[in-house]
Amino acid sequence: AVITSLLAEVGIEVTQAQFDFGVFSERMINGDFDAYLGSWFVQPSAAGIRGTWTSSGIGSQNFGQYSNAVVDSLVQLAMAERDPEREDRLWGEAFAAMNRDPGALWIYAPPNYAAIHRRFEGVSLRPDRWNATMWQWHVRDGEWLPRDIDPS
Repeated sequence: AVITSLLAEVGIEVTQAQFDFGVFSERMINGDFDAYLGSWFVQPSAAGIRGTWTSSGIGSQNFGQYSNAVVDSLVQLAMAERDPEREDRLWGEAFAAMNRDPGALWIYAPPNYAAIHRRFEGVSLRPDRWNATMWQWHVRDGEWLPRDIDPS
């Protein structure tokens, strides 16, 4: 009701509809709606971006059926690039293109927090997947706990 009244103040009429989850899911996948106010978690990875914000995700996770040929091309190039500097530049260009042609409006994005015990070394946390470098983590010599040695 609060959002409906705020939108009415700027001339946007909102009609709310509620559906059982099966109907809701079908309408989302088919793009059978004018607007959607809700939340979902998108995998913070290249595949998550491709599935949600490129034409290849239409009929799946790209509920708004957002389609932008420039974004599609840049995401595909970034995903195939093996040079980290060029890859970063391509992702920057892709996000800049999405910002010029937004497929959605974000009202709120919660912060992500991570913590790890100080006895671990070699820890790096990537924003796209926190456990991507877990194979490089190790416990400092002399700081092993009994459960580290015998996990049974």
